[in-house]
Amino acid sequence: LRLLVDAICINQSDLDERSQQVSIMRNIFQAAKEVIVWIGPESDQSDGPVDMVQSESFSSIGDIQPLDASELNAIFAITNRSFWTRVWVIQEIHLARAFMVGCGTKSIDGLVFDKALGTLIRMDDGSEGSDIGSLTQTRLNFRGPNPACALWFARNIGDSANTLFRWLKVCYNNNFQARNERVYIYSLLGVAVNC
Repeated sequence: LRLLVDAICINQSDLDERSQQVSIMRNIFQAAKEVIVWIGPESDQSDGPVDMVQSESFSSIGDIQPLDASELNAIFAITNRSFWTRVWVIQEIHLARAFMVGCGTKSIDGLVFDKALGTLIRMDDGSEGSDIGSLTQTRLNFRGPNPACALWFARNIGDSANTLFRWLKVCYNNNFQARNERVYIYSLLGVAVNC
């Protein structure tokens, strides 16, 4: 097992090393067997939603059992964590052949996570003939300023739309964070088809 943890493996104070590594990050993420997206320790009652997403079929709205407000709020909390606002997460997930979302000691396969998130977004906007309101009294805005949802939308538009300008617009409109302006460009060069 080979693991790259960029915050540990790359000397962040050495500008030459950091620049050299940034230039090959696209290749690293594309070559990785799986990218682990660790969103942080268990909190906000996250174990329950992680288990629920893993165990239930979220392939269509009809498969989801009625959710109570606390379950939906917990799912919303997971998708709204600050991890998702890191601009580098775009490259990490978009270029990965496979990814896994880790939260505390639990994990969700990336395809399962994507499917669940897409289903919740479609439910929230009332498509597929249903909405979250029919499953719970609480209506959540999965389409609003939610970084994981913004990333899901951006990734599911199609490769021809993956221009640097569009990704910069996604970052600007959804409050993605970077240490400085250059990081926005460097992190998005790997996903932009026009660079």
